[in-house]
Amino acid sequence: MQAQRLVFSLLLAALSFTAEAREINFSAIVTDQDGAPILDCVGAGCTGPPLTLGSAAMRALVATFEDDKNLPGEEKFKRGELALRVYKGGTVDLSAEDVALIKKQMAKGYGPIVVLRTWKLIDPESKDQPAQQRMIRRTPAQ
Repeated sequence: MQAQRLVFSLLLAALSFTAEAREINFSAIVTDQDGAPILDCVGAGCTGPPLTLGSAAMRALVATFEDDKNLPGEEKFKRGELALRVYKGGTVDLSAEDVALIKKQMAKGYGPIVVLRTWKLIDPESKDQPAQQRMIRRTPAQ
């Protein structure tokens, strides 16, 4: 019985640890499919600075998507505060709830490569990310 309590306590501690705040580097540069920095500008001849995780997250948090139009003021206020915390870059402690909100908004506002790169920077251990698929080389039938 004592061993069961110990195992239960350790399991509970592990689960609560994953829900605690985590440090994320919002100065990290978001890269493209070749690993080159994505530039923080739009259009031909773009020469802007590299896109940081903080800039990308801030834009996703302050954007008004179709399903966000009727958000209560308190939720808009919360998103605005979070956007300002991450925008300047550096290491920011975020709750699991904040991480989930940023990931949700990033998925609404950006394409697959930016979502892939930013989600891995925000939450590298997430189970929301698809598992790496193995390449299977098939040999032609003889």
